[in-house]
Amino acid sequence: MTNSSNAYLNPVKATTVSGPTTTVAYNTNNLTELNTTSVPVGLVYRFPGDNVTAGLKYQYDTTDYSPAPYFKTINGVPQAQPALVNKKLTKNFLGLTLAGALTSSGKLTTSTQVGYYQSQLDNNPSRSGLSYSISLNHNFTEKVTHFLSLGRSAGPTSTGSESIGNTYAYGASYAYSDKTAFNLALAKTDNTLSTTKAGSTSFNLGVNYRYNSYLSLNGGYSLTQTNSGNSSPDFNTNAVNLSAAFKY
Repeated sequence: MTNSSNAYLNPVKATTVSGPTTTVAYNTNNLTELNTTSVPVGLVYRFPGDNVTAGLKYQYDTTDYSPAPYFKTINGVPQAQPALVNKKLTKNFLGLTLAGALTSSGKLTTSTQVGYYQSQLDNNPSRSGLSYSISLNHNFTEKVTHFLSLGRSAGPTSTGSESIGNTYAYGASYAYSDKTAFNLALAKTDNTLSTTKAGSTSFNLGVNYRYNSYLSLNGGYSLTQTNSGNSSPDFNTNAVNLSAAFKY
C-alpha cells in the first residue's frame, strides 16, 4: 500500500482594483489538495530459464480532495471560501503485466501493464476504459541505447476533478567515452478534462560527465510547448540546467 499527498504553502497573493472604490486581494493558488491511497494486489509467474515474468494485477485507488489555502478580501472584508465541487475519487484497475527480456540476447526489455479501469467521482456517473503503461528499452549497440514508452491513465487533478491522460516518449543515449554520455528525449502529453483538451510537447538534450569515481557533472537544455486547451494563451518554456553529484 502506498500513500501520497500534496499541500500548498504560502500562496502568492495579488491585489486588483475594480472601479474607483473596490479593491480585491486574493491568492493565485486556489487549487485542490490531494491525498491518494493505492492498494495493489498481484500474482506473478516467472517463466523457467527466462528473465521474463507475467502476471495479473488488481489495484484500488482512492483520492480525497481538500481545499488548498484560500484568501480573498473585498475592501478588506474576508470572503468565504467556495465549497468543493468534488470530494472523493475511487478507481479500480484490473490488467495483465509483462516484464523482462524479450530476446535471448537480453538487448530488448520491457515493463508492460495493460488493462481496464473503472473510476467514479463522488456520485457522478462512472467512467471506464483502456489503461496501459508500456516501456521498451533496446541496447542498439555497445554505445547506443534507446527507449520508447506509451501510457494512458485516468486520475485526479489539482483543480478538483478527473482527467484522462496520454503520454508518448522516446529517448536515446550515446556513450561517447567511459566518462561522457549524451542523451536526448522527446515527449508528448495530452489530457482530457470534461470537454477541454490540453497538453504539452517537450524536447530535452543533455550531457553527463563523470569526472572521477566521486564526482559527476550534468548539463542540459529543454524546450516545452504547452497547449492550455482553453481561453488562456499557449506558451513556450526554455530551460538550461546544470547539476553536480558527489558520493563518498
